Amino acid sequence: MDILIAEDDLTSQKILKSLLRKWGYNVRVASNGKDAYNILMSSNSPPIVILDWMMPDLDGIEICKRIREQKEDSYTYILLLTGKSHKKDLIEGMRAGADDYIVKPFDSEELELRLKAGKRIIDLEEQLNKQALYDQLTGLANRTLFTRRLKRLISRPDRHSAYQFAVLFMDLDRFKVVNDSLGHAVGDSLLIEVSQRLNNSLRSTDTASRFGGDEFAVLLDDILDITDAERIVKRIQKSLAMPYMLGGHEVFTTASIGVALSTYGYNMAGEMLRD
Repeated sequence: MDILIAEDDLTSQKILKSLLRKWGYNVRVASNGKDAYNILMSSNSPPIVILDWMMPDLDGIEICKRIREQKEDSYTYILLLTGKSHKKDLIEGMRAGADDYIVKPFDSEELELRLKAGKRIIDLEEQLNKQALYDQLTGLANRTLFTRRLKRLISRPDRHSAYQFAVLFMDLDRFKVVNDSLGHAVGDSLLIEVSQRLNNSLRSTDTASRFGGDEFAVLLDDILDITDAERIVKRIQKSLAMPYMLGGHEVFTTASIGVALSTYGYNMAGEMLRD
């Protein structure tokens, strides 16, 4: 499991890195609050952070508040590292969004046990998220998660004038024929194969979602212009058009895909999906 150490003191960084690696964790490090916040808001953010209260740029309390207000897709377990031991300070940290705290100078055994508790919570959270936010058949994001990410991009406060994104809405052609002639088991296998090919056609920054039945949506984040979207659409169509071997049958399908661009000034996710 990955852990972020957000600590500006080099001696503390070194001690923490040594301990965490000894316990089998993959370690990332941030030396100031701004870098820590950016890492925690990224798509591949560590699920656990050991967060120093006092840091340059942004302190630990402000980071806690921002993470709890803005991050919705996955849970970040925050262990607040602090030299403050007064009860009112600890209450302030927990109210800001910290899950736990440990007071400097810390005991290594206590830190190890608190991290194990955090890992158990993250594991449970991931199970719940998988059930609530991902399609059970294909493993893609479901409508709820997709709409949530789209809303976040539409309302993103730091969007600059050149920033663009696009939504693709896609359904499979003649999918009902496959279900009716070969059965729902083959139809489900086709949906799984289509989902894998769709994911493989996208960039790591994009989101593929199954909305239900044979309907899919894709969120293309940070594109240059319409030609970027067109290039990805063609790549998807080419991949999906290749034959599928399912249950001893060679199956073919194609996809109809619509595109909506953020440049039209959408304020609501539903309007963009409709268009």
